Amino acid sequence: DGLRAFLEVFSPKPNVMPKILNLSNNNADVEWYIALSELMQNEHCSLEGLHINDLQLDDDLVSHIVTSLKNNERLTNLDIAIKNTSDSVWDQISQLLCDKTSIAATYASNHTLLKFGESENEPFEVETYLTMNEHPSKLSVARIKVINSHFAYNFRLEPFRGMKPALLAGVWEFC
Repeated sequence: DGLRAFLEVFSPKPNVMPKILNLSNNNADVEWYIALSELMQNEHCSLEGLHINDLQLDDDLVSHIVTSLKNNERLTNLDIAIKNTSDSVWDQISQLLCDKTSIAATYASNHTLLKFGESENEPFEVETYLTMNEHPSKLSVARIKVINSHFAYNFRLEPFRGMKPALLAGVWEFC
């Protein structure tokens, strides 16, 4: 099958992968998407756009794709059909874009993804993070997310508890 051949060619060499991949109207199975997700986790993956918008993916598969983007710094456009997506998947997408569990996690969040499919029920928070990611300076995007998530409305000292003094000084300088 052509999709499997594609993975066989590009899995060992993700840096020579096409920049845009359109899989709309393909009959890919779950295993194929899992393999593609693993390929997107590779730091050398050159894929910048993935279009699978004509397929109806269930929550588990969308969740798997979202997980694969955690450390991906190349993919900017993911055009995916996400109808009837559960709140837990939207929460996972939101956490991908701005992980609020700690300052370090927020800083390491995905700041490159600009589009995540077409959906009538995209939460405002996800839309906001995608808009933030449009800024050309990813350092500025990270800074804005850190300030908004940990300092803006309800300044809390909790994120700083147990932080090493040298790291704490770096956080203050960063903000």
